[in-house]
Amino acid sequence: MGRNNLLLVVLFAISYSAFVFFVDVDVAEGIASEMILASVFFFAFFGGFFIARQNERFTRIVDQVAAREGAFSSLYRLSGLVPAIQNEVREIIRTHYRKILDSNDWAYHEFHPSTTIKRLTEAFGKLSKQDGDRMAVSTSYEVIWGTVLDLQKIRKEVIALFNERLLPSQWFLLLVLAGILLVSFDFLRSDMVLVDILKVIFGVSVFMVLVLIKQLNELALFDKHFSRHTAHDVLRILDEEDEKHPHH
Repeated sequence: MGRNNLLLVVLFAISYSAFVFFVDVDVAEGIASEMILASVFFFAFFGGFFIARQNERFTRIVDQVAAREGAFSSLYRLSGLVPAIQNEVREIIRTHYRKILDSNDWAYHEFHPSTTIKRLTEAFGKLSKQDGDRMAVSTSYEVIWGTVLDLQKIRKEVIALFNERLLPSQWFLLLVLAGILLVSFDFLRSDMVLVDILKVIFGVSVFMVLVLIKQLNELALFDKHFSRHTAHDVLRILDEEDEKHPHH
């Protein structure tokens, strides 16, 4: 949880504690029980649904990012079969990941103009001109173009997943249900301080569920160093391959 979200939780805990300890809501016991039961059920149902949906979205994006990094590293290794273009491919991939490092944005090339796939296509397109023995690399040739195509599909998939956020109407529903639930906790009348403390704990838990949904919705669960980890991993592979097969 980021510092801003932690601050929000603390401020909410203080505000809700003041509400629980100093505000009395007079509601008949039967009505109070029905209100609490209904609000808990609907908030748990919709909250759980949105968490599951956004968590699946987050997981799919992580999978797509991993597939993207694997595709780039595979392309570089395959380019080693044709030394004439490997230097060019290496520089294209380095430039690609330098922009990710400089911006610290793992999705930089998904949401900014990018020429990486175009340049890779042009680089591998030279195989038809420079390779005299096509039979020697025929299988790898097909794999290379399949991988370039996969990169384009991954880019489109990440963009589509990124835009699958909660709608304003869905947020409105969650906030209304959470508000009813938080108020209904105070319907339970008791002179015991422990009961009031439990109300606050339950209330803060409800608020933290909203914060979690917000983080999933904004993909804020990605570590701030996630972009650097992914970029450094591919750049490390490039460096290791260069050490095995030094270029002159």
